[in-house]
Formats: sequence, C-alpha cells, structure tokens
Amino acid sequence: MISKPHIKIFVIGNNFVGKTCLIERIYTGIFNDTGIFESNSPSQKKYFQFKNEDYQIDFLDHPGNLSFEDHIKNHRRIIDGIFICYDITDENSFRSLLELLENKKSLPKKAIKYLIGTKCELENQRQISKQRAQDFADQFGLKFYEVSSKENINIDESFTEMANDIISNIYSFENIEIVERLYDVGSIIEDLRKFYERKEFCDDEIECYDENNQKIKIPIHKFIIQNRLHINDNIFQKKIKPLLSKKSQKKIDILLEWIYFGRIEINSNYSIFKNLKEKLSKVCETTFRIGTEGLINDFKKIMNDEESKDFEIILNKERIKVHKIMLIIRSELYRGMFLAVNEDKSNSVYDYSHFKTETIRAMIYFFYTDDIPKDLRNLIYDELSQCVDYFHLNPKLLTTLKLIPKKKEDKNEKKCKIL
Repeated sequence: MISKPHIKIFVIGNNFVGKTCLIERIYTGIFNDTGIFESNSPSQKKYFQFKNEDYQIDFLDHPGNLSFEDHIKNHRRIIDGIFICYDITDENSFRSLLELLENKKSLPKKAIKYLIGTKCELENQRQISKQRAQDFADQFGLKFYEVSSKENINIDESFTEMANDIISNIYSFENIEIVERLYDVGSIIEDLRKFYERKEFCDDEIECYDENNQKIKIPIHKFIIQNRLHINDNIFQKKIKPLLSKKSQKKIDILLEWIYFGRIEINSNYSIFKNLKEKLSKVCETTFRIGTEGLINDFKKIMNDEESKDFEIILNKERIKVHKIMLIIRSELYRGMFLAVNEDKSNSVYDYSHFKTETIRAMIYFFYTDDIPKDLRNLIYDELSQCVDYFHLNPKLLTTLKLIPKKKEDKNEKKCKIL
C-alpha cells in the first residue's frame, strides 16, 4: 500500500537553546521546560492539512552528544526541513551556527531551512539584535522567525509556513512543476487511486522485502506498469520483475506511486526514485517524467495503440475498439459489469447505439486523456450529462471540464447559466 505523505523536520542548535520546548509547543500546545520530552522521545509527530490531504510531520530533536554535522549526516536523505535554532540571550549559541552554514555541504541542498531565535520573551536579556539575525538569515538565504515557546509567540506561524514551504517544494523537484489538475475532483489521478486500492483486477505481483526483511508479494496491474514503463510483457517478466524482486517494499511503493499517480509524495523519497530510475532506464524507454502531464501522455499513447485493444463498443453502424482496463478505471458501470458472475456481461462487445456516436467517442477520449475536445463540449452537453449517470462517472466531471449547456432555441426560455 502506498504510504501517506510523511515529512521530517529537524530541529538543531546548541544545548539549552529551547529546541525541545519548541517541538513540544508545536506538538502539544504545551510549554514544558523539564527536558523530559527530549530524552524519552526524540521524534514526535503532528499532522498538517494541505489541499485536502493530511501530511504526517515528524520532528527530530538534535541530541547533545552529536555535532550538527554528524546528526545531519546520519539522516541526510530523509530531511525535508530544518529549524536552525539559537537563543537570543546567548551569543555563543548564535556564533556556533556560522561554521555550520558556511560549510555548504553540511546541510542538504533541497531541505527548507529557517533561522529560529528562541526565548524572544526575554527582551531585557537580549544579546543578538533582531536586525543582526535578519542580516545573518539574508546572507545564507534563510527565512527568519523569533519565537517564544513560553509565551507561544510565532510558534504556529513558523511551523505553518515551514510546512507549506516543504510541501510546495515536494511538488517541484528540479523545477518540474506538477500540474495542478492533480487535485481536480473527477481527474484520472483520483480514478487511478481508487483503482489501485481495489485489487480485484490485479493480474500479476512483484516480490519484495518488507521492513522485517521478510519476502512479500505486492499485487499489480500489469497493463498499467507495462505502458508506463514503455515495455512489453517479455521485458517485464524477464528483466523488470527480477530487478524489482531484490528491492525493499518502500522502494516498490515509491515506484508504484509514480506509475499510478505520476508523482513522488515526499522530498526525501526523490533520491530513491532517482536511483530506481537509473536502473530501470537500462531496460525501458520511458523518461520517468514527474507530473500528471507525463502520465496522461502515456495514456494517450495507449489510446493510439490499436493492436492492444481488447474490447469493442458498438455505435450504430460502427465499432470502436478500446482497452477494457481503461473502462474499468474510469467507470463504475464497467467495473461492475466486468466483475459480474454472468459471463454474458463480461464479453468483449457492448452496444451503445442509443447514444450519439460523437458523445461516446468524446467520453472514451476523456477516459484516456482527462479532457474532451473543445469543439464537442457544447454540442454533446445534454447527452454527456446523461452519460455521467448512465456510466456512473464522477458527477463533477461536467464542472471540472467547465462544460457549457446549449442555449434553448425558444427565446422565452431562460438562458442556461455557465457551470
């Protein structure tokens, strides 16, 4: 099962600058200066909602027995964000950050970094001015906040901005922007997610190793994997499956995340995906492009592959060939039809002569491309509305595509509003 979004924020700084109090204030909303929180549980979790998805945030406290560099080195691949903390009443805590930041190799390049001045309620004991800290942050390209765990000053603000920055960064690896349609209700991504979670149509499996190093089998849809990797069944069976069978479940989940959804959820997972990409590129031709656009381009290629189509739809006097699995992915009607026990309902031909030919053609085009030809949108609106109900498509399809109802010929009729 593909894991939910999961983010790690490191909190580093000298001992006694208030790292533990900061984490607990974010995590529990409580101020606690006993230090027990750190010794008992160095990693704590919080959830943050972004675009209707819940992201698990883990906070990792910098232990006093390790240097900044060693602590970061041990976790470099999983770091998404770093709170770099100093105590505004302690000159040494501020100076200790200079060497860390001047050594560019010390901090992971892709991690979001914030300079955090703690204990800002102790204004009368201040040793580092706000302007000095701001200049320091500007010099190294950091965002800057002064916070108080005790008085709850800028705690939520700094955390919320950090979480937003990290999640935005996740969807722009190497300046590749993920298409916002990824989140559209009724999009191919949503339908693929539902399809992935239902295993009735899986026709193969990949062996891998779970976190306990036990061999397990992950069910997959061979058609989707072969077409996303641009390979035939022979290459899949003889080269791809043996290569993947030596991998961990986490690596397979990351690959399937890209195959089914066109994206990599977590910043720290990108290096794993990149490594898999390099190995798979030797035996397949896909570019491993991240984003919905790349996924849809692959389905467009599938749409034009007449030889692999295994289902026919009768439209008056003509027949249209399609891929059965695309009908299953996009339509509850087809999914139910092909799961039916009655063999007659699972044959390879189906008659929809009662619909206009252009309507069914447009609907099939939508199944593969998440779009409908603009010149047909108004023309087939009424019938497409019926298709939404008949084929059990997502009812928000019409508004997602911004379809416009045809105007009535009768001038006395009220004009239809744009959806």
